[in-house]
Amino acid sequence: MKKAIVISAGCLGLGIIRSLGIAGIKSILIYSHKSEAGRFSKYCVEKARIKSYLDKRELFDLLMKNKDKWGGLLIIPGNDESLEAISYYKHALEKHYIVYVPDYSLIKRLLDKKEMLKIAKKANIPVPGIFFPKRMSDLEKYDINFPCLLKPIKRHLFYPVFNRKLFKINDMQELRSKFKICLEKGLEVFITELIPGKDTNLYSFECYVSKKGTITEKFVKVKIRQTPPFFGVGRVSMSTENKDIEPLARAFLSAIEGFRGPAYIEFKYDERDDRYKFIEINARIIISVMLMTRCGINIPQILYSEYVDKKLIKFGSYKKNVYWIQLFQDLVTPFYKEAREEKMSFTEFIRPYLGKKVFAFESVTDPIPMVADWYYNMVFVLKAFSKRIIGV
Repeated sequence: MKKAIVISAGCLGLGIIRSLGIAGIKSILIYSHKSEAGRFSKYCVEKARIKSYLDKRELFDLLMKNKDKWGGLLIIPGNDESLEAISYYKHALEKHYIVYVPDYSLIKRLLDKKEMLKIAKKANIPVPGIFFPKRMSDLEKYDINFPCLLKPIKRHLFYPVFNRKLFKINDMQELRSKFKICLEKGLEVFITELIPGKDTNLYSFECYVSKKGTITEKFVKVKIRQTPPFFGVGRVSMSTENKDIEPLARAFLSAIEGFRGPAYIEFKYDERDDRYKFIEINARIIISVMLMTRCGINIPQILYSEYVDKKLIKFGSYKKNVYWIQLFQDLVTPFYKEAREEKMSFTEFIRPYLGKKVFAFESVTDPIPMVADWYYNMVFVLKAFSKRIIGV
């Protein structure tokens, strides 16, 4: 039986598990939270739980404890925390496992927003206006246009604390308040200009870089809707084409010597100067991986084939205008206070459901993760509703 180790069983982890499963590869799953619905997938043959993804040592110890049983298997990280951990312990792990992730010296830079923006600038890629304050007094030195965004240097450390990717800041008073909280919690953040425009101005170049350093697969996606709107995680996306961002993405990858594996590079179109601005890179498989699989490019299968079977497979072209939908999030988000700014018509809302699509959790052939996801989401919503309405 072909098997691989997948770390994370949330939306992203489930996408990896299903993509492998479609290719006839079963998953040994390492997860942390009981609400991770991917742990119920029919493609999982074994599971192990850790207390926290943030504890690099705990994950390493688990892998070493099971090296005799799991040895020789490919490890696929499903979040930034596990990506960092696997790269950090790469040299020890690759004595027993197949580790495709680049060395920690590179991954550390790609998980650091300040470093990735430096790389983009060096490659002559347009970036938003940015400031890097270190203390409260620094805020007074900058000429900041509001609204702006306060973003983390390391997202995977920021999100568990605030349950969001960033703060939208409307004035100096709010900036001082939020920046002070971040300082108190020991989180490094930076200020970036807010590029105006809808979520549909966000495009990503997604690709696979082979062992030889060649881009063998490429894919373009446009975000349709996010949760929360404008500054959150994509809840609806669509496969598309965009020839303008490919040269920018290639320039970025050329500037990071030694990168291998899957990459996701996001840009936002700035209508003010007719340019695409660099937003971020994810040096791993991303949350909408099943969109690529549905469109004809199975990245987890490519990884397995090249690193385990020693054979690089190529899919080539992909289907356009296919939607990826996080159903529960898409149905609930319109009730968010921030959703009023989306100004979305019913026609715009329903369009993805009428076209070719793949759902993040919902699947006729692998239904239990959907049931689990809806259950845990409903529990969360009901608890939040109870606290807000009746104070329990």
